[in-house]
Amino acid sequence: MEKLSLKEIIFALVESIDLVNYLLRNHHRRVTYIAYEIGKQMSLDKHQLRRLVLSAALHDIGALYVKERDELIRLDIENPHPHAIRGAILLKEFNYFEEISDIILHHHRAYDDGKGLIFNHKEVPIESFIIHIADRVEILYDSELSYYAQVDNIKHQIIKRTHSIFTPECVSAFVEVSENESFWLGLESIRFSNLLHGVFDSKEDIDIDLEVLEHISSLFANIVDSRSLYTASHSKAVAEVAYELCQLNGLDNVSCEKIRIAGLLHDLGKIGIPNEIVEKEGKLTFDEYEQMKSHAYYTYQILKEFKGLEDICKWASMHHEKRDGLGYPFHISNDDFSIEMDILAISDVFTAISEDRPYRSGMKVDEIHHFIEEEFRHRIDPDLLKLLIKNMDKLNLIRKETQERVYEDYDLNNKKISQMTDQLNGKAI
Repeated sequence: MEKLSLKEIIFALVESIDLVNYLLRNHHRRVTYIAYEIGKQMSLDKHQLRRLVLSAALHDIGALYVKERDELIRLDIENPHPHAIRGAILLKEFNYFEEISDIILHHHRAYDDGKGLIFNHKEVPIESFIIHIADRVEILYDSELSYYAQVDNIKHQIIKRTHSIFTPECVSAFVEVSENESFWLGLESIRFSNLLHGVFDSKEDIDIDLEVLEHISSLFANIVDSRSLYTASHSKAVAEVAYELCQLNGLDNVSCEKIRIAGLLHDLGKIGIPNEIVEKEGKLTFDEYEQMKSHAYYTYQILKEFKGLEDICKWASMHHEKRDGLGYPFHISNDDFSIEMDILAISDVFTAISEDRPYRSGMKVDEIHHFIEEEFRHRIDPDLLKLLIKNMDKLNLIRKETQERVYEDYDLNNKKISQMTDQLNGKAI
């Protein structure tokens, strides 16, 4: 397979994070720029600048709830640590980002007159403190106002928090760079891609095989799936059911692995849908349903930039299309369909009606049988439909076992987040 640029992964991750809350649109891009300028002023070496840019670009990856993201626009946050911990856990599971997980973990750590420099007998990375101040500068900055009308207030708010919240070294560096008009003008005009190109070498592009691609896909899936117990299990169950159905249908191993990856990614766009809609008890209103439908398009928007993954993008983002053109979001025709799209579509519906959700229990086997036949008899290849019905017990067992494993991991991660939050807040455990 082709090389996959680490920069492309970061762009796609930032795009998916931005979908969570329009109030923080472009927040990561600006924080990255501010942190980079402060880092240069502090004479960080090339490796430190690389870690700083990478961490700043992804620093709020763990802020999975709209309410939580809304809290982050306040200058002084009462308890910022849960999203930082969640982000660190998400990134640590993917080898290429493991080195920045500690930076993400501490990016809201207060200096506390020097006490904040050490955590669990280890030095807190300087990059964490730089991102902290860059993050708060961006929150104070109003893109609707001229920069010169707000510079003095921003500097005042940062300086008065020296020693208690921000390190003196980082504050001094910020004050220095803030004296230059070019810094503030660059805040609106800087190209995010230039920052990434400046700190990444071409050798850092990833040779992707299917195993690496699955790890990347799991990282993306975990971002949206970790918002609730239901979503935490759905994507992974769809992936395993689709993989098994692909094998039963006699497709080659590469196609089966790719359909599993598409299954992990198919609901990625739901990161742009409020949780109160995703988990609403009862029927959605017309407006809510239209908003829910947009998730498939968001999935397409996030994945379309990955070169060489066009087929996975198509299968993942078009799992709600129908051969009669009445699906969404593109209303494609019969000629544009493939067996992989059929497999993912029926795997998604089969998993959804089989699993327990917050507002209802999963269907019984006979109910599933009837529903699948009614829903798909004119929608997919009839042989595929027969194959699913024939192997329904096996597929349901795979679905159930997969979701049980995810539930265990979900509970374990929540316990970790709770324990680490107490530690970061200085409470005894």
